[in-house]
Amino acid sequence: MEAVAELAQVSKITVYSHFSSKDELFRETVFTKCSQHWPEDLFDVGANTALRARLRAIAGGFLDLVFSKEVLNMYRLMIGQGRGSSRFGSLFWEYGPELSIQRFARILEAANRAGELQVPNPRLAASYFFVLLKGEYHVQSLLGAAMLPNAAARQIHIDDVIDMFLRAYARSSQP
Repeated sequence: MEAVAELAQVSKITVYSHFSSKDELFRETVFTKCSQHWPEDLFDVGANTALRARLRAIAGGFLDLVFSKEVLNMYRLMIGQGRGSSRFGSLFWEYGPELSIQRFARILEAANRAGELQVPNPRLAASYFFVLLKGEYHVQSLLGAAMLPNAAARQIHIDDVIDMFLRAYARSSQP
C-alpha cells in the first residue's frame, strides 16, 4: 500500500480511505483494467447490435486486454505464485477471467432466447470462445517468443474464431 501511495503521490492514509485492504485494491485494479477494454455496453443483453458485430467488438477488446503489457506481466506474476494456493491468483481469476466469462455467458443466453444460437452450456461456451481467441499467441507472448500478429492478421484470427464459434453453436434446423 505504501508503494501505491508513493506512486499516486498521496499519503498511505488516503489510499486506505479508498481501499480498506490490499485485496480490495487488487480487485479494483483488475476490474478497472478489464473495464478499460470492455465497456459495460458491450455486455448489455438488451443492445440492438448484430451478434457477429458484438462478437467482433468483444473479441477485439479481449485481445487488446490479454496482450497488453500489464496483463501479460500479471499473468506471469500469477503463474510464478501458482505453486500453492494464491489469494491474489484467486482474486485475479474472480475479477478478471471469471467475470469476463460470466458476462459473455449472459450474451450467449440472450442469443439462445433470441433464436440466434443454440448453446447448451453458455458459461462453458464463453470459456471456449476466449481460449480460442488466445490461441497459441498467448502462450508465445507469455514466454516472450512472439507477440500478437499485425492488425490484418489479428482480424483474420478474430473472424476465424467467430466463424468456428458460430458454426459450433448454430441453431439446428432439426427438432
